[in-house]
Amino acid sequence: MIYFGSPIKSNETNELEKLADKSVGKYTILKVDNNAEISSSCRKLREMGIITGKRVKVVINDKKGPLTIVVGNTKVAISRKLANNIYVN
Repeated sequence: MIYFGSPIKSNETNELEKLADKSVGKYTILKVDNNAEISSSCRKLREMGIITGKRVKVVINDKKGPLTIVVGNTKVAISRKLANNIYVN
């Protein structure tokens, strides 16, 4: 069974790091924020395999445009707005 989101409480997300802020490297997705403003985009993230517990590799992050990431065997570009809703360690 695949879960979207995590048991992390909302007040704990302040302590987590956003994918948009991370440099090139490999990370584990801890939480994907599903807010009403981007709910359809969050569904797309789920469909791409960007879910809690999945490993993600940041390939390009110039800190101002979209991020290029690798999830599984797929390379995708995601907007900085979406990346701000993905928390990693």
